[in-house]
Amino acid sequence: MSLTIEQIEEQIANLQQTLEQLKNPKLEVSRNFTGQYFAPYQGILYRRMESDGVPIWELFMDLKKEWVLVNAKELRELEQKYQNDCVANKKLPQENLEEFME
Repeated sequence: MSLTIEQIEEQIANLQQTLEQLKNPKLEVSRNFTGQYFAPYQGILYRRMESDGVPIWELFMDLKKEWVLVNAKELRELEQKYQNDCVANKKLPQENLEEFME
Protein backbone atom coordinates (compact mmCIF):
# COMPACT_ATOMS: atom_id res chain seq x y z
CA MET A 1 0.00 0.00 0.00
CA SER A 2 1.50 3.32 -1.01
CA LEU A 3 0.92 6.60 0.77
CA THR A 4 -0.28 9.76 -0.87
CA ILE A 5 1.91 12.83 -0.90
CA GLU A 6 -0.47 14.49 1.57
CA GLN A 7 -0.17 11.57 4.00
CA ILE A 8 3.63 11.65 3.78
CA GLU A 9 3.65 15.42 4.34
CA GLU A 10 1.40 14.96 7.37
CA GLN A 11 3.73 12.31 8.80
CA ILE A 12 6.74 14.60 8.25
CA ALA A 13 4.94 17.49 9.97
CA ASN A 14 4.10 15.26 12.94
CA LEU A 15 7.69 14.06 13.17
CA GLN A 16 8.99 17.64 13.01
CA GLN A 17 6.61 18.64 15.82
CA THR A 18 7.76 15.66 17.93
CA LEU A 19 11.40 16.55 17.23
CA GLU A 20 10.84 20.15 18.35
CA GLN A 21 9.21 18.95 21.58
CA LEU A 22 12.15 16.66 22.27
CA LYS A 23 14.68 19.43 21.55
CA ASN A 24 12.88 21.93 23.80
CA PRO A 25 11.50 20.04 26.79
CA LYS A 26 9.18 22.00 29.06
CA LEU A 27 9.04 21.90 32.81
CA GLU A 28 5.73 20.29 33.67
CA VAL A 29 4.05 19.65 37.01
CA SER A 30 3.32 15.96 37.33
CA ARG A 31 1.79 16.06 40.83
CA ASN A 32 0.91 18.74 43.35
CA PHE A 33 1.53 18.49 47.05
CA THR A 34 0.98 20.47 50.19
CA GLY A 35 3.06 20.36 53.30
CA GLN A 36 3.77 21.55 56.79
CA TYR A 37 6.88 21.93 58.92
CA PHE A 38 6.39 21.28 62.62
CA ALA A 39 7.96 22.72 65.74
CA PRO A 40 10.27 20.15 67.34
CA TYR A 41 8.18 17.24 68.61
CA GLN A 42 9.85 15.02 71.18
CA GLY A 43 13.12 16.71 70.22
CA ILE A 44 12.83 15.90 66.50
CA LEU A 45 12.03 18.14 63.53
CA TYR A 46 9.31 16.70 61.29
CA ARG A 47 7.69 17.74 58.08
CA ARG A 48 4.58 16.33 56.46
CA MET A 49 3.74 16.44 52.79
CA GLU A 50 0.62 15.18 51.09
CA SER A 51 0.36 14.23 47.45
CA ASP A 52 -2.80 12.81 45.90
CA GLY A 53 -4.17 12.18 49.39
CA VAL A 54 -1.12 10.19 50.52
CA PRO A 55 0.74 11.53 53.58
CA ILE A 56 4.55 11.55 53.46
CA TRP A 57 6.38 12.08 56.75
CA GLU A 58 10.07 12.93 57.04
CA LEU A 59 12.37 13.77 59.93
CA PHE A 60 15.51 15.88 59.85
CA MET A 61 18.70 13.99 60.64
CA ASP A 62 21.32 16.36 62.05
CA LEU A 63 24.18 13.97 61.35
CA LYS A 64 23.37 13.76 57.66
CA LYS A 65 21.92 17.28 57.43
CA GLU A 66 19.03 15.96 55.35
CA TRP A 67 15.39 14.92 55.52
CA VAL A 68 14.70 11.16 55.61
CA LEU A 69 11.46 9.21 55.43
CA VAL A 70 10.11 7.84 58.69
CA ASN A 71 9.34 4.13 58.94
CA ALA A 72 5.80 2.80 58.41
CA LYS A 73 5.01 2.43 62.13
CA GLU A 74 6.15 5.96 62.94
CA LEU A 75 4.25 7.30 59.92
CA ARG A 76 0.99 5.79 61.23
CA GLU A 77 1.61 7.20 64.72
CA LEU A 78 2.52 10.67 63.45
CA GLU A 79 -0.42 10.76 61.06
CA GLN A 80 -2.82 9.83 63.88
CA LYS A 81 -1.29 12.52 66.12
CA TYR A 82 -1.53 15.04 63.26
CA GLN A 83 -5.19 14.19 62.60
CA ASN A 84 -6.02 14.52 66.32
CA ASP A 85 -3.94 17.60 67.15
CA CYS A 86 -3.91 19.61 63.94
CA VAL A 87 -6.96 18.66 61.87
CA ALA A 88 -9.72 17.61 64.27
CA ASN A 89 -9.52 20.81 66.33
CA LYS A 90 -9.30 23.15 63.35
CA LYS A 91 -12.45 25.15 62.72
CA LEU A 92 -13.78 25.43 59.22
CA PRO A 93 -13.69 28.94 57.72
CA GLN A 94 -17.51 29.14 57.88
CA GLU A 95 -17.44 28.33 61.61
CA ASN A 96 -14.91 31.11 62.16
CA LEU A 97 -17.07 33.54 60.23
CA GLU A 98 -20.18 32.65 62.22
CA GLU A 99 -18.28 33.05 65.49
CA PHE A 100 -16.99 36.45 64.32
CA MET A 101 -20.49 37.62 63.36
CA GLU A 102 -21.94 36.90 66.82
